[in-house]
Formats: sequence, C-alpha cells, structure tokens
Amino acid sequence: MSARLQTLLLTALLAAAPSIQAQPTRQELQTAIDAINRDLPANRGGPTTIYKASLENDQIVFDSTIDLAKLRPLPPTASLRQALQDNFSNDNIMQLFACNSPESRQLNDSVAFMMRIRLSDTPSDIMTFTVPKGYCAAHPARPGNPEDNYLAVVSNLANSLQSQLPIKVSDAITITQIHFDAANRTLHRHIIANDPEFPSKSLSAIRTRLRQHTENTFCASPPFARGNSHYAFHEHFTFSNRPGSVDVVIPQGFCANRR
Repeated sequence: MSARLQTLLLTALLAAAPSIQAQPTRQELQTAIDAINRDLPANRGGPTTIYKASLENDQIVFDSTIDLAKLRPLPPTASLRQALQDNFSNDNIMQLFACNSPESRQLNDSVAFMMRIRLSDTPSDIMTFTVPKGYCAAHPARPGNPEDNYLAVVSNLANSLQSQLPIKVSDAITITQIHFDAANRTLHRHIIANDPEFPSKSLSAIRTRLRQHTENTFCASPPFARGNSHYAFHEHFTFSNRPGSVDVVIPQGFCANRR
C-alpha cells in the first residue's frame, strides 16, 4: 500500500540527515534539510514521490505526491485517505518512519515532522499528517542492532514495491519482480529490457553494456550508493525482443570503492 511505502521512503531519507547538536540552531536544522534534499526527488519505482523537504514553523515538512495511475487496484480517494490516516496513527509504523535511526530521533527532539501529500488527480486536495516534536523520546528505540533494523526497512520496502509491480519505468525498462535476500544481503530486481539494438548483439556485448549502465546508474544515485554500503544489487534481465538472459551483480561496497 502506498501509505506504508511513503513511511519507508522517509525512513531512508531521514537516515541521510547529518547528526546535529542538542538545541540546534536554525542554520544547523537547515543543513540537515539540505542533506535530505540532495536525495530528492525520491521514488523507488512505486506510486509515491517525495520531492521536497523544508523547514516551516519548527517543522520539517516533506512534500510528496501519490500517482494514482500507479496504484493497482485504484482505491476510492476516501479509502486512500483513511489508509494514510491509519498508517500515521499506528505507533509501530510511526516508530519505523520517525524513530528508526539515531539521526531521525535526534531531529525529532527539536522539530516535528509533517507529511504534506497531494494526489496526482487532485493536486489542490492536500492531506497533512504530523509526527509531534518529542514523539521519539516518548517511544523507546526499536530493539536490535541498527544495521539489522536498516536491513529490515529495506526488506519491507522491497515487499511494498512488489505489490505495485509490474511497473514500466521507461520504454526500455519494466520491473516485474523485486525482493530482498536478507541472508545474503542482496536486493534482487527482475527486469524486462527493450532495446532495438539487442537482437543484433551478442549476449556478451549486451551484458557489458548493461553492467556499465547499472554501475553508473546506481553509483550516481545517492540513495542507491548509500544502500550499496549495506547490501549488494542483483539485476536479472530478460528481453522483450530476443531470447536469453543476463545477470548483473553489483557487490556490496562497490560504489564506495569506485570513488
């Protein structure tokens, strides 16, 4: 469901914020927001895009849209509004979103978090949901190793995305499956690739081209490059216009070593 995906995307973004001092100045808060904005717009292939973070009246406001064309099945607006409200009223989900990293807990000591959501068909209809300042301090940190919690978030995000598939990302790429192998710390995506040149190319040449493209795409994207410090990527390619398949693996830590 889009509402759950929204909270999981925010978890990753809030973890990107730098540490701040107790009782931070407005400039220190703005520095944290600037760090989050460097990862925006953020969309992991689902219906939700978070496109801006800003500091407004001692709140960090996240502006986002939900593309109704990507919701399958499409719920009535009232049902979607209720689902969002239920998610933002659920303490377990709110802790996952707002309090899952030291950075987000530290920020919440000083500011509230607000989600400002627009639906693609009715952009003037704005829904807002707030995590009050101090919410995290009143809710103990989730037990367990922070790295294990991070990987659990990635696994939940992959499961949420799977419910939205298949998604045609572009004329060249359709994502059909996604899952996270926690035991081997690997994010798997199954992709149908379409390129008019592929029928005339050998699988070896296609593999080289796709590997270069995958490496450049992942390592140039701050959220994916940061994720690669925790887990590997495994892209499973098949083709719409020729037989055969190609696998491309980006090992854990590849992007950091490439710099």
